[in-house]
Amino acid sequence: MHSNRNQILQWAESDQFETENIDLVIQIAEAEPKSAEWINFLKIAMLWSAIISIGSGVIFFFAYNWQDISRFSKFALVESVMLIATLAYIRIASTKMLTSATLMAMSIFTGALLALVGQTYQTGADPWQLFATWALLMLPWAIIAKASSVWILWVALINLSVALYLEVSDGMFGILFSEEVGLWIFAILNTALLCVFEYLSLLQKNASNNRYVNQLLVLAAGTATSFLALWAIFEYKVELAGFVFYAVWIGCAYYIYRYKIRDLFVLSMGSFSVIIVMVSLLIEGIGNKLDDGGFLLISFAIIGLSTLAGMWLKNLSQQFSQESDVLESDASSTSHAEVQS
Repeated sequence: MHSNRNQILQWAESDQFETENIDLVIQIAEAEPKSAEWINFLKIAMLWSAIISIGSGVIFFFAYNWQDISRFSKFALVESVMLIATLAYIRIASTKMLTSATLMAMSIFTGALLALVGQTYQTGADPWQLFATWALLMLPWAIIAKASSVWILWVALINLSVALYLEVSDGMFGILFSEEVGLWIFAILNTALLCVFEYLSLLQKNASNNRYVNQLLVLAAGTATSFLALWAIFEYKVELAGFVFYAVWIGCAYYIYRYKIRDLFVLSMGSFSVIIVMVSLLIEGIGNKLDDGGFLLISFAIIGLSTLAGMWLKNLSQQFSQESDVLESDASSTSHAEVQS
């Protein structure tokens, strides 16, 4: 259904029929979402809204009634909720969406329980230890669920715990980690996680259907890498190391997501990053000459680079669609031949 709609929109862009008739063409081709699809979408939306609301409600309930509830009651309530979630998971283990939502709730309740332990017994642990322990304990739930939502929470907790650790931890010489070292750590950490998740995706036949975690890791790693390049341009503190790392990272990302995996979203982020870095180089090269038409030159550069990137991404989208149609046609013909044989 989604493929038919995209194909019709591509025909309209190539002027194969009158654009004012596009609604009629979509209706004839039955490319509009049916009522059953809308109902299924609403069910999923309400399910995840309920899970998030229940998890947030449990946390805020303890925060508001902290002084009025005994220590035993606090632990009994949280553990009872986790027990209910466990029983619910056992009952609905055959339904993928419900099990993913239940394990997401278990992950949230695990964090609530850890926060309760820390506040009740005043362990004195740093905040990063709470989130790192939370990520460690919810890892089994993420592995069992195999759901993007749970893995996204896990990735967020890993990055948050590292960020909090860098704020309070001393470096090798007894001083806090500098900003540039923090950027290197985030770039390498998220790139390593990205490699792991991409490898796991290649092991699954339907890996291309859901790439939210991989795209989030690309965004995190690409952002840190882009800031390293900007740091090298404006601060000169990392010399060429940050800029060389950025160039290699962008080159590898272009090759992999253009020819191997074909992810248009990642290529869009990469184009945006390259535009920022190139404009930054132009600004640094102009220096103090911004009053002599420098701002106009920078504006033209941004407009020109954005236009070229948009045209390239549009053509690339059409190429990906055509390549996907060819692969689907080859797969269907192959399966048909196997059936006949």
